[in-house]
Amino acid sequence: MPPKRAESLFLRALKSEVNNLAEIFSKKTTKDSLEELLSKYLNSDIYLKWQNNTVDTLLGGLLRKTETSIKESLKSGVENKQVLATKLKKIKEDDMLFTVLLAQRLRKEVKQNIDNVFIKMKEDALGWLEHQSKLKRLIFKLRGKDRTEALSKYLKKKNIKWADTIARTNTSRLNTHIIETRSKLLGIIAYIWDAENDRRTRSSHRFMNDVIVFWDDVPTPGIYEIRYKNNRAVHAGQDFNCRCTPKPIIDWMSIFNGKGTVRVWVNGRVETMSTKQLKLLVERKLGVKLWK
Repeated sequence: MPPKRAESLFLRALKSEVNNLAEIFSKKTTKDSLEELLSKYLNSDIYLKWQNNTVDTLLGGLLRKTETSIKESLKSGVENKQVLATKLKKIKEDDMLFTVLLAQRLRKEVKQNIDNVFIKMKEDALGWLEHQSKLKRLIFKLRGKDRTEALSKYLKKKNIKWADTIARTNTSRLNTHIIETRSKLLGIIAYIWDAENDRRTRSSHRFMNDVIVFWDDVPTPGIYEIRYKNNRAVHAGQDFNCRCTPKPIIDWMSIFNGKGTVRVWVNGRVETMSTKQLKLLVERKLGVKLWK
């Protein structure tokens, strides 16, 4: 599961802003006034400062968490101390440039997703007002304080639930993107798909649990969905509302020396192969001969 603290802080910030904007939106009664309000709001210094702080907090938390996790995995998966020291040094050297470049790429996406929460709120407010205007019986129409309170309550209830989904999806996607980028910097070519495996886990992701996936071969787990099959190409944690996590493979020896078979995403599907076959595949991917 992606870092819960980062997700919780992100969700708390979104919920607070949803509540604030619901109060403001509820005082408007026309499409033009709502459009004007939203435009001014999304371009205001207060909102842009809040948005930047929210994104910085989320990215900062995820960067620290993934760095710690990969360092711990390296310490347990690399026996040669000299090799370990070299890899840890590389993390430190690359971290400054990595943080700046990655933040630049991800910041725009997260900001747009945050904007979309409030754009959706405006559309919900317009829909509610239009419904009120079409009511034929005057007794059902709300006015003044009653209308303001009803609209505010409606917007909060509907969009706080949506904010929860946005926070979970964005946190998970960012977490996977950071892990992937850091893995590639360290020459880590694959991961193990780790699903939550509870009643909320979709059937395709439950099927992908413990499957070895190579970063350069994005899987389409939706082909294994029981009810709604799809061809979305996603790594663990990148699908909408997904709680899965990619676990980078650092110690191939423990897998190669294992008994039985392993499941691997290859040739557009999950295949079961022997550890010897997997070793040959890894050697082909790396372009070097591994230990016997």
